[in-house]
Amino acid sequence: MKRITSVLILLSALVFFSCEKSEKEDTSDIYGKWEATELMSIESVGYPKDKGFNPLIEFKNDGTHLIKLDRNSCFGDFTLRSIKSISISASGCTEMCCDSQFSGKFIQMLPQVKTFEIEGSNLKLNIPGWGWIELVAVK
Repeated sequence: MKRITSVLILLSALVFFSCEKSEKEDTSDIYGKWEATELMSIESVGYPKDKGFNPLIEFKNDGTHLIKLDRNSCFGDFTLRSIKSISISASGCTEMCCDSQFSGKFIQMLPQVKTFEIEGSNLKLNIPGWGWIELVAVK
């Protein structure tokens, strides 16, 4: 009888923890700061970075985003439509001089993002018919 009780407790614990794990895989992981490291498309070679600077984007819990480019700052809204679907508004930016071509293309492509994938500390923003933007979590 003790063996059956032990097995039932073990099975209950496995079910409880397996359910908890799947809940952690939801879209809440997108919230926080991310550093854009690569533009992945056929044309992305044409967008060099300024002294290796990577733009930063912060997805906030209130549905807004903040962006730090080479010299300018931007802001806007985003909506999580489903577990892996996102809509990012066009961003309003300060208009100081001279962001890199990489930063310019990054800000231009954000409104075209339709889906995203998170794997560990990496975020991939997918743009149909173009490619994707690779980002890394900033701690």
